[in-house]
Amino acid sequence: MRRLIAAACMTWMLICMGAGDVLAYNYYADPVNGNDTNSGTLSLPWRTLGNSVGKLSAGDTLYLRGGNYNETGVINISTSGTNAQHITIKNYANEVPVIDGGFPEFRSVPNNNWVVWDSGRNIYCSTKTYPNLVNGGLHAYLTEGNTTTHLIAYESYEDLASDNQLWPGTGSKYLGPGVFWNSSDQKIYIRLVRSDLEEQMGYLIPATLNPGQNSIFIVRSAQVIDFENNVSYIDLDGVTVKYRNNALRFSSGHHINVSNVTVLGGSTFIYTLQEAHDLVFNNITANGYFPEWLAFRDIKSSPFTAHAMEVSAFVLHGSENVTIMNSTIRNVMDAIGGGGNNFSIHHNNFFDIRDDVLQLDTDYGNVDMAYNKVINCSKSFDRDGAGNANAAYLGTKYVHHNIIDLRKRHLHFRPGDPLFLQAGGDGKIHNRAFGTHGTVDMDPWKIYNNTVLIGKAVNASFVPDGIGFDYDETLAPGVPHEVYNNIFIQTEDHMMGRGSRVHDGSAILDGNVYFRSTPSTVAFFYNWENGTSRTSFNSLAAFKSSGYFEQTKSNYAPGWENSGVEADPLLNSDYYPAANSPAATGAINLSAKGWPGTDGAVYRGALAPLSGSSPVITSALNSTGTVATALTYQITASNSPTRFSASGLPAGLSVSTTTGLISGTPTTAATSSVAFSASNASGTGSAILALRVYSACDLNRDWSTNVVDVQLQVNQGLGVAACTSDLNRDGSCNVIDVQRDVNASLGGACLLGP
Repeated sequence: MRRLIAAACMTWMLICMGAGDVLAYNYYADPVNGNDTNSGTLSLPWRTLGNSVGKLSAGDTLYLRGGNYNETGVINISTSGTNAQHITIKNYANEVPVIDGGFPEFRSVPNNNWVVWDSGRNIYCSTKTYPNLVNGGLHAYLTEGNTTTHLIAYESYEDLASDNQLWPGTGSKYLGPGVFWNSSDQKIYIRLVRSDLEEQMGYLIPATLNPGQNSIFIVRSAQVIDFENNVSYIDLDGVTVKYRNNALRFSSGHHINVSNVTVLGGSTFIYTLQEAHDLVFNNITANGYFPEWLAFRDIKSSPFTAHAMEVSAFVLHGSENVTIMNSTIRNVMDAIGGGGNNFSIHHNNFFDIRDDVLQLDTDYGNVDMAYNKVINCSKSFDRDGAGNANAAYLGTKYVHHNIIDLRKRHLHFRPGDPLFLQAGGDGKIHNRAFGTHGTVDMDPWKIYNNTVLIGKAVNASFVPDGIGFDYDETLAPGVPHEVYNNIFIQTEDHMMGRGSRVHDGSAILDGNVYFRSTPSTVAFFYNWENGTSRTSFNSLAAFKSSGYFEQTKSNYAPGWENSGVEADPLLNSDYYPAANSPAATGAINLSAKGWPGTDGAVYRGALAPLSGSSPVITSALNSTGTVATALTYQITASNSPTRFSASGLPAGLSVSTTTGLISGTPTTAATSSVAFSASNASGTGSAILALRVYSACDLNRDWSTNVVDVQLQVNQGLGVAACTSDLNRDGSCNVIDVQRDVNASLGGACLLGP
């Protein structure tokens, strides 16, 4: 019997391969034990990603073993999958592959790749030349112990070598440890002397000034991975991509999913062109390690000494149908720049962003900015006057259910600047939550159910700004800028809003909760306009008893802030209002508007009040399934939830928002972190489900199909063990199933069905 099975296995394998029945393969790469002349199997893996990707076809999966892939050239992905058979590039099991486009020679300690250039200033230069690097703004990182710092990307040698550290309107300035690439001799210059301001702020990075005694990570030009040739249906999952100017570039392409990926680049970590569309970025981690001692005006004001440090995690040049979700972005100048139509940014965490979380161009529409946490950032979601507003998209930018805590002050001015001492004596200021770039043609937004905490917000000229929810444009008659049901907390002696127009229907405010947590001598609403004059109000009550309030009724019958209150919302440290909070009830019902997230809830702010009756998840947080086999998972929770959601589900699965049943037939073997929630009228409970979907041929579920799985299948065919993998779906485990498992173990597809 055993000989019969073995013979049948061999015959079946030859028949399948000869008939072209193998439609998809699993391939492997290993940066330590691989060789690009190998066949790409688990036992004979390839070595580099650049070699491997060109050999993939629709339905194939390339598993990357853990380790550092030192890729000296750009990895061009130009072969497409199909809607039914994506090409997948992912980490093997739980291993961590790092796709590295940088220079390895500067990282070991010690190294001899630097020589002294100017001993008096502790300037070193590279011993070798490096052609074709970034002319004006070479990026590099220094790692010392557990601390990584983005070295300043100098655009002139004069600044790197300057003896001046004070703010002048003209002339050179040294701002702290940094690098410069000289296009004349093609060498890299580095100076690691700590600036006076850095030391005054308590930072001592690095401990030694000799770059050969430090781990320096130099960023190459161009990109690590480029999606081109209108490539489509690609999944990139579970990898780290580092050390080129762009970690990922989307020159073109569509239906590309990037999940569980860590990126680190130079000027822009992820860069998309207009030709790229239908992109999903799920669970992206980006940390720019921005130096705290670099001032905003060093980057943004003439003479723009550190202009190259205007680093963004994402820049989108008109790419449509893009989603960024479940991601964490921190310590960059800007988190997201540009945008595109049908753009969704939800359930992300933004920490310590030095300028804009999002700088969104005016000419895009259907943009949803929701359920994000914006913590210790300078600003949040900002309007940009770039482009011309599209009449078809007016009023389709939605900012809702975000927690925006901007109470941290960031360094804006350098010593020597007259405003340095005015800014609290340390050059640090707050910015407004909703900023603008440009002065005209800003389109109206819909801002609702956010929780915003802010300090004394001023602009670059130290002019008071307020929170920034106001609208003073006349661009869109009949399409008002609308602000409802937010919690606005001013934590310093400062205004709430400024410059709103009450007379022409350009804006509507109602249902908001306002609270100034410190006594204030500054106007509550500053310099509001009624068409003939301007005035300020010292409280919400003062406004509601004024003629300005009556004037708003001509365009909004209840009158601005008819349901608004000025009171302490009683937030806890996690931004939840108490059950007896004035924010617990009284929200304007927005459900008839059809905006995202408007379900008729009565609370104001981003989070439902704590009442003891919010759902608490009770279902298991781990589940498994098998490719091409129906899977179900029931979300369960206490306190009678009525609404359910889930994001990050594998392809083939969906969730019922009314019953909480996750069901479907998964199509790809992978581990997914599924963020799910259960809600009722009192609030929401959420959790993360670790969902592991295995190949049907992977009987022992070790993320590979090999001889062990074949033996298990043989045992089942002989009746020694219970059948768990009837691959041909004929109701029994027999020689045909064994044959298919052998085929899969040799790198073929895991074929299912008759």
